Amino acid sequence: MNRLPERTLRLFLRIHSGQRIQSALLRQRQGRSGKIARAKPALQSEITGRLLDIEQTHFDQGRQDLIKPYIIESFEEYFDQSQDQAEILAFVREQVNCRSPKARKLAIAFLEKWEGAAETEGA
Repeated sequence: MNRLPERTLRLFLRIHSGQRIQSALLRQRQGRSGKIARAKPALQSEITGRLLDIEQTHFDQGRQDLIKPYIIESFEEYFDQSQDQAEILAFVREQVNCRSPKARKLAIAFLEKWEGAAETEGA
């Protein structure tokens, strides 16, 4: 993963944010986003921003709710080294009330694992 040229990763991110991308493909790519963010820390803020922008996509709310669990799983991959922990935690907190049961379950588990750790680090 570390050998991927920066140019290839930027292309991946550009495709990832495309308006016409199918939701199944988007879910698959978001699953990979966390692995890329972990391997390429310089891209973490950009990846985080793209993942957090799910509300800005052309998908209806129901599709967005189906994609959100994969976003949480991506954040799980690199949260411990992220500079954007506050933004990630805010997003995950919102998912506790998500219509997707999977998103709710993952959000609760994520917060139980990371919320205290992030507050301790910031202190």
